[in-house]
Amino acid sequence: MSKTEDFFFQQNTLIKFLVVFWGIFVSLQLNARLLIILLICSLLYFIWNKMILLFWIKTILKLLPFFSSLILFGMIFQISFLNQSILLLQITFFLLLSVYCVQSSQLERIVHDLKFLEKIRIGKKLIFLFVSTIYFVPIFHREYEKTELRKNFWENIALIIHNSYEKIELVERITNHRLHKISHSRIKLLPQIYLLFLFSMFTCFWRINIIL
Repeated sequence: MSKTEDFFFQQNTLIKFLVVFWGIFVSLQLNARLLIILLICSLLYFIWNKMILLFWIKTILKLLPFFSSLILFGMIFQISFLNQSILLLQITFFLLLSVYCVQSSQLERIVHDLKFLEKIRIGKKLIFLFVSTIYFVPIFHREYEKTELRKNFWENIALIIHNSYEKIELVERITNHRLHKISHSRIKLLPQIYLLFLFSMFTCFWRINIIL
């Protein structure tokens, strides 16, 4: 991992998700012109991490048929070009923030940022449940693919759960191993300041939209 990529990984995950939700909320309030400016500013913000931008571009290219369908749907139902443009810009912006969250987050970092929950009685159990669920879901999916499906839906579900249940001890061992490996580390200030800058940028656009 390069230093610039690591910079985004060091941002607090919980604050990051809150900022992203705030950005999505703000984008829903903006007109087309402000949305374009917001998108450009956001791209400049993420220019430090080329992987985020590359993955975002790849995602958009994969969704081009979907965008084309939306435009065709708008033409059939005579939806104004302005409204179509705003919707497409919003989706493009949502994708950018989604890619940012996925590409700059790691399980270890998320658990590290959830360590404060350990002060609560049920906190450790919640963290354990969260991590074990992440490891259990792929196992459940593999068992689903391996299982020969029957006509009865509930029989299929019962069989998959039974086969997956046999792997629970393995999931527990992996989860405990992962949790023991995650140690407390000092919070680096600069990545958090850069994250707060993103929040400030979204807030500025929100204020400008109110004034206009």
